[in-house]
Amino acid sequence: MAAESNRAMRPFWMHQLVEYVIGASFISTAIASSTPVIPIVLGGLVLVNAAVAIGPAGAFRLVHRQVHRVFDLAIMGLILLAAIQPIYEVQSATRAMMIALGLVMAFVWWNSDFAT
Repeated sequence: MAAESNRAMRPFWMHQLVEYVIGASFISTAIASSTPVIPIVLGGLVLVNAAVAIGPAGAFRLVHRQVHRVFDLAIMGLILLAAIQPIYEVQSATRAMMIALGLVMAFVWWNSDFAT
């Protein structure tokens, strides 16, 4: 028997809308940065992931919500890796913004209802 959680589960459409905002935030951060490549790629990944999920705010509706959930985890890992990696130059303010957006994405992911 599954134990019920006390977490407030947000509807999936809200999860998708927040991901669109996070992706746009990554891209707008890149516009103001002298090293824009990494934030643009991450923003594009977040936007595409939100757009292809089967959900009310999905643009293309190709990927099931459970697969989207796993892709979210992979993207959050990429965000963390991109923020701490020493190979490609990224401004410190951009790194801080990437970490902050990754934390917001993790919070939204944790409180989202992925059930169909």
